[in-house]
Amino acid sequence: VKTSEFDIDKFNLPDPIRNSYGAPQIRINYDNKRVTLETPTVTVIGNRDNDGVEFYPETTNRQYIRGRLDDSEASLEFIKMMKSIQNKLISTAMEKSEELFGRKIDDEEDIRDFLTPLLRQFGDTKGEATEADPYYIKLKLPFTGEGESMKWRPSFKDVSGNKIQGENVYKLIKKNTKVKVVFHLSPVYIMNSSMFGIPFEASVVTVNTTDIKNMFQESTSSTGVSAKNYLFDNDEEATKEDVVNEEETEESEDADSVENYATAWKKYNNFKKD
Repeated sequence: VKTSEFDIDKFNLPDPIRNSYGAPQIRINYDNKRVTLETPTVTVIGNRDNDGVEFYPETTNRQYIRGRLDDSEASLEFIKMMKSIQNKLISTAMEKSEELFGRKIDDEEDIRDFLTPLLRQFGDTKGEATEADPYYIKLKLPFTGEGESMKWRPSFKDVSGNKIQGENVYKLIKKNTKVKVVFHLSPVYIMNSSMFGIPFEASVVTVNTTDIKNMFQESTSSTGVSAKNYLFDNDEEATKEDVVNEEETEESEDADSVENYATAWKKYNNFKKD
């Protein structure tokens, strides 16, 4: 559903059902179809190591990206849409609180305290968020298999439609990279009768890779090896499918050297082996 065409009246939250673990969930739909939305262009937040793809706590190898929204018209429209979904989710949770939480809850503030916000702010954790605090969205990157047999469920591409695969996902999605993401809304989950929310799963991630091409096209590492070789599988020259586009974008501040890319991938590889 395009943000400009979104109609909150077609966003449905049917009666809760029980999942395989016995916990209640709501299988949301839009006009009786799976809910699929698209972000505007967002800036990848990343971690302190400048990696754009982040890991949940080390007890799991699940991965995600966080994208910060700006103050563009497209972002403001997206925020408005997401707030309308959240408000409907809160009112539904109050209406069906006995089924979802095992008790009647009449105070909207209690429901809000239970909710993981659909769009988050850094001030949320301290209760200090204001409208001036930028919003960001957290998107899961689901996959199947492990190690060398691992396959992403989302597809990754540059803005020209060229596929990004395997380790290049880690190399090209760095802190401050610009991306747009088509994503699915998973069923509403309820945890411990006191926490609920809607997980988002990325389906198509479009990466603006211009910065990386400009940075590495002619540069060489300290050993004299062409830096751009690190961006493609098997250290081969880029093929037509790998070549990134020429669109203008902000220059990345954090992808400083080819060593960053090599080190990042080794770290991810070692994590999987462990």
